[in-house]
Amino acid sequence: MPPTLFVKDTDSLAEQIQREFPDAKVVKTLNTMTASLMVNPRQLVGGAHSTFISGDDTDAKDTVTALLTELGHADIIDLGGISTARGPEMLVKIWLELWDALGTYEFGIKIVRLAQPRRDGWPDAHGRPGSPDYPVATSMAIAHAQPIASWHTSKQRT
Repeated sequence: MPPTLFVKDTDSLAEQIQREFPDAKVVKTLNTMTASLMVNPRQLVGGAHSTFISGDDTDAKDTVTALLTELGHADIIDLGGISTARGPEMLVKIWLELWDALGTYEFGIKIVRLAQPRRDGWPDAHGRPGSPDYPVATSMAIAHAQPIASWHTSKQRT
């Protein structure tokens, strides 16, 4: 039987920690990759896979972002407050399926953005109106030990 999430949709583990320790500056990150990629992200596509952060304290997120950058994470996406940790926490199910499908846990998730910013006036996921300041993510790619171009090519042939 596949694993199930016991915290999801209306709560996250990060939110539970924040509620239990209200004075703590909780920042959720690094749960969408294996430990070896957490500490050495450049081993895969030069560290360009996406790393998500969520938290209510801006200074704490800035500190975590600086640490992630120092480790070599090249695409750090600030999702917003601590409640946004729900999304990355729920990615564990697809992460486990990808591990099985790819035959390796050495892969990362990459958010691919439009080259041009969104200008259609529709709100983004946080309710902000579309504008040049808020580009929209258009797809998700999976990077793993094979070069991405080769992987896409080989998958198209089968």
